[in-house]
Amino acid sequence: MPKAKKSTAQRRILRFHEKFSHKTVPIRFKYYLSRMSSLLRTELINLDELERQIYADLDSKSVASDLYPYYMAFSKRVFKTYLDFIEPTASTEAATLKQEFTQRGLDPAILTQLIPICKNIAETIRGF
Repeated sequence: MPKAKKSTAQRRILRFHEKFSHKTVPIRFKYYLSRMSSLLRTELINLDELERQIYADLDSKSVASDLYPYYMAFSKRVFKTYLDFIEPTASTEAATLKQEFTQRGLDPAILTQLIPICKNIAETIRGF
């Protein structure tokens, strides 16, 4: 009867190094490469459309360009919220995000105007 192998610190370290070695990781990801590229392409198209509309809206409101990354971070999080949740929960989460970014020093009026843009793009993608 074979004896069971006991896990020791040395064996765990060896398994970790083998699992994440420079030879093993590319082999694991090569399997998913074709599927990941199509998903990434779709995601980039969606985010590109979001960025275009958000930047156009921020330009029309003459927001300082050094604040663009912060408003874009807010928009991306709201966009993901509207993709992941349906209306009552999504609007509550968006209000929470608005409160969070207001505490960080962003203008709440501009944040309020960015939420419908994110919502419209997310609904277009989801097919509502």
